[in-house]
Amino acid sequence: MGDNVNGPTEDEIYAAIAVLANTERYSVKDNELDDWIA
Repeated sequence: MGDNVNGPTEDEIYAAIAVLANTERYSVKDNELDDWIA
């Protein structure tokens, strides 16, 4: 992917969000759709 000069990639960001969403302390849920968004 080349040098990572601009910080985390989109994939890394989404992976981190997914990890957080799977923890009990940080659940991301879409209230309108009533479905998990991450």
